[in-house]
This record gives sequence, C-alpha cells and structure tokens, in this order.
Amino acid sequence: MTPPASPLVLGYAAGATQRPRDRGDVPFLVLGLPALAAVVAPFTYNVSPAQAIRQLPLALDWTRWDPNMSILLVAVPFLPPVWAWIMRLRSILGGRATRPERVVGYAVACVGFVAVGALLAAAAAHLPELGRYELAYFVGALLVLAAGTALLALLWRRQAHADLRVRAALLVPYLANSAVVLAAFADDRQLGWYLTAVSASAALAELVLLTGWSPARPVA
Repeated sequence: MTPPASPLVLGYAAGATQRPRDRGDVPFLVLGLPALAAVVAPFTYNVSPAQAIRQLPLALDWTRWDPNMSILLVAVPFLPPVWAWIMRLRSILGGRATRPERVVGYAVACVGFVAVGALLAAAAAHLPELGRYELAYFVGALLVLAAGTALLALLWRRQAHADLRVRAALLVPYLANSAVVLAAFADDRQLGWYLTAVSASAALAELVLLTGWSPARPVA
C-alpha cells in the first residue's frame, strides 16, 4: 500500500504550479500604473500615444517615408508595458502566465523592438542632420536596447522563470524609447511626459534588479 504523501511533498507540488510571489510584485504593480495612464494622456502638443496609433496609420502614405512615421514609431512602444502590467497582475492574482499569454507578450515585445529599431534606423539615415543633443539621446536609446538584449540573454542563460523573461522583453523597448521621447519633448512637457518619467524609472529599476537574479532562487 502506498503511504500518503507528506505535507512537504504536497506543498512542493502545489508551489510548482505557479511562480513564487516576489516581494516587488505589488510595489512594481503600483509603479506601473503611470505607464497605463501615459498611453492615453497627452504627451506633447496635446497628442497622446493612443491618438497617434489610432489616427496616423490611416493618414500616412506608406509608399514613401513620411516624417510623421516617426511619431507613430515612438507611440507604439508605449504599449508593451501595458501587457507587462497585465502579466504582473495575473501573477499576483492567479499564478504563472499561460503559454498563450507569454506568446502574446513576446509578440508585443517584438513589435516594440521593431518600432524602436526602425526609429533608430531612420535617425541613422539622417545622421548628418542631427545635432549633438539629438545624437546623444538616440545613442542612449541604442545603448539601452543593447544592454537590455544582453540582459535577456543573461536571463535565458540563468534559466530565469519564463514570466520574468517575458516582462523583461516587454520593458526593454519601452525603456529605450523613453530615452528618446523624454529627451526629445522635454521642452513641451505634458501629463504623459511626467507619467512616462515615473514609469520608465520603475522599468529601469526592475531591469536592474533582474540582473541580480540567481539560479538559486526557487522557480516554477
């Protein structure tokens, strides 16, 4: 007759179904709220990222480069932290994300990476026309993108929990884009600018903390 499972075994089996709660989950959930508001708040010139994403695709001539495409490219990376926030709320309320949820997260992250990459490529194409200040924040965004990609590789190598890897992938393009928009529109700051400054600082703090993730930490 098979002896009943011990409470220790039962506890381990139950814990294996979800990622252990991180002490930073709730604080970072709160600090992520400004990122949600920044999507619809006027960022500069009374335009919000949501307005740009909703209106510009239909107004642009996609057969040639239009300067307004840059506005669309900087608006799109405001979306990834929204999904990162949803995934964090999901982890707090219901445990680890499902595979489809992670797939959606990676898809949204890829869109963010493509948008930032296209913006940097457009800036490189007009390199002789850029002033020192513009060059500085585009180079800063490139460095953030490179460092974030290195962090993602590190998390994979250390076998970090899948949910953490997805959230990091979502925050990297957002942070790189924030380096551009916070500097580029510092002279005409509106509510969305300040909200982004707060949420980008929180995203940076979270990514820095993830660099200290250790395989010794229990994962599911």
